[in-house]
Amino acid sequence: MLNPARDKLIVFFTLFIFCIPFPSIADYKQPDEISDEDYEIMFTTSAEYNQCLLDKALAMIDKLNDPRHIADFAMKQCTQILQTLRSELESRNFPPTFIQGYARRISNRSARSLLGKLMAEMSNRAQKPE
Repeated sequence: MLNPARDKLIVFFTLFIFCIPFPSIADYKQPDEISDEDYEIMFTTSAEYNQCLLDKALAMIDKLNDPRHIADFAMKQCTQILQTLRSELESRNFPPTFIQGYARRISNRSARSLLGKLMAEMSNRAQKPE
């Protein structure tokens, strides 16, 4: 049995689905299209995040005894910098997988570096005669 209303609905949804623009890989910036300005933004933001972590962590070093807790506190305080980087890369048409991976890599690398610096600083402070 033919149902004209149902047939029109099927045609409508089929056309609707095919008219939705889906982003393709070609729409995103490719690795060979990354400019010097893009690299500069990524480098500057990474350095800014590292400095923020160090500043926040050193401010808390006398208040908390565990370097992991200090690092966690600092990372929470500096999250906005990584969020800004994500937004900037998104506006420059980088692929979402690249943005997430790059931000995660900066976060992980900075945290490992910070933990080493914190442990060294805490050790130095413990060895100083009062």
